[in-house]
Amino acid sequence: MEPFRAEGSNGGLGHSSPTDPNAMTPRRMKPILANALVRRLGRERVSIAPDDLDRHALDARRAFRGFLSLTRVRHRPLAVVYPSTARHVAETVRLCREHRAPLIAFGGGSGLMGSASGCADGVTVDFTRMNRLLDLDVESQIVLVQPGLTWARLNEELAPHGLESGHDPWTVSIATIGGAVALNGLGYLAGRYGSAADQVLGLSAVAADGSVFRIRPARKRSVGPDLPRLLTGSEGTLALVTEFSLAVHPIPELRRPALYEFTTFEGGFRCLLRLFSQGLAPTSLDLGVEDWPGPGDHATPTSGVHTARLLLVYDGHTEVVEAHHRRAARLIADSGGRPLPDSEAQAEWGNRHAVAEMWRADPAVRDGEWLRFRAPGAPAESNAPLLFDYVHACLPPSHLLPYRKSTHDVARRCGLRIVQDGVWIRPDLYSAAYLAWGKDGPRRLARARRDLARAAHAAGGSMEYVHGVGVHLKPFLKKEWGSAWNLMRKIKRALDPEGLLNPGKLF
Repeated sequence: MEPFRAEGSNGGLGHSSPTDPNAMTPRRMKPILANALVRRLGRERVSIAPDDLDRHALDARRAFRGFLSLTRVRHRPLAVVYPSTARHVAETVRLCREHRAPLIAFGGGSGLMGSASGCADGVTVDFTRMNRLLDLDVESQIVLVQPGLTWARLNEELAPHGLESGHDPWTVSIATIGGAVALNGLGYLAGRYGSAADQVLGLSAVAADGSVFRIRPARKRSVGPDLPRLLTGSEGTLALVTEFSLAVHPIPELRRPALYEFTTFEGGFRCLLRLFSQGLAPTSLDLGVEDWPGPGDHATPTSGVHTARLLLVYDGHTEVVEAHHRRAARLIADSGGRPLPDSEAQAEWGNRHAVAEMWRADPAVRDGEWLRFRAPGAPAESNAPLLFDYVHACLPPSHLLPYRKSTHDVARRCGLRIVQDGVWIRPDLYSAAYLAWGKDGPRRLARARRDLARAAHAAGGSMEYVHGVGVHLKPFLKKEWGSAWNLMRKIKRALDPEGLLNPGKLF
């Protein structure tokens, strides 16, 4: 019988070898480890219920992303642990280390790259019970929180004090603070406040050996490498964070969106460059083209739609916000843009979380059923599944328009339909979403994913700016890091020599 090994383990980052006399199969290990966890943590904090294991098998990366072989059974963990304190996390890590069992951190489950997908011989640590705001220093504008708190709940607790978080992800009511920081996600307010990791001033965590360490919050350090930044974006592969000290911000006096239309995307993009060159960077922006198929045109690569809409959001003191909008409106008019009604702008900004709310409310949406509503032209036959994927590349703005052309060329070569593309937050952040139909759709999506990653690297950019790597982009990570790849592997080996933390992800 095959000895117990973590899926995807290799190169010294795995666990027992085939000749290890202490190796144990997942089937034999499950009751032993589960019982040990119950004895150490209490029955109420450990679950081996099939529904629980199924729910933690996958995050939001599902079969409709072109991976039709994804099944919950294949990715079921051995057990799910629900800690409520840092001590519970440390005990879990130590126990799993004794049993040489992998650990996967799990938050809201809204990650899109498979970063929190289960491991068949591992233990999933679900942080959603560690969901408290522990301390708020209003004068310092620093909050101490547990990783399972959602961003929406954090804002609810901050609002009575006139404060808010600087991170506003599309999944604001679902995404946990720990999950978003682990991916270094980007939110709608990033133009002013930065990414999820930019909110972190300090943290406490459990290392792979079960030891606990704390880094005091500070807005500026000059005392060596910035250790909190090393852990942010690491997708739970280097340590398990149990507390975050976050910067929070005064709720602005006014946050106002405005909406414009350009006859071409290129015209709108060049206008953006002018806005930024004149110091008019907004809190949020979205310049995009939508081209969802209607009935009968699903097989065509494009409908020929080329008009682009630009949503600009400024916030702050009322007079400053109005002054920014006046200057921006003049420049946009000079660049050929035309204003759209304020009611449309308010509706677009107000609906920014709508898709995620659908995802939270309806399990069918999580498995891709929402595509049937957005793409009514798709064939309904079971042998022609509807598939969806996207690219989020960070590029030098001087390379963005050529990269956009490359994206459309790749879509044509691969027989895909680009349904949305544009720039978000800054003129160096480009996104495109595309559809595929048919039995060979997964193959065409995989080819496009490879070609678009290569094109981003060739343009001097990064293949992903918002959702992390997980398993979705892992095949291209060595090219992403280039000559620094071996250094990245050494960091992993130094901090997690047995490869127990989220194996098969990133490294």
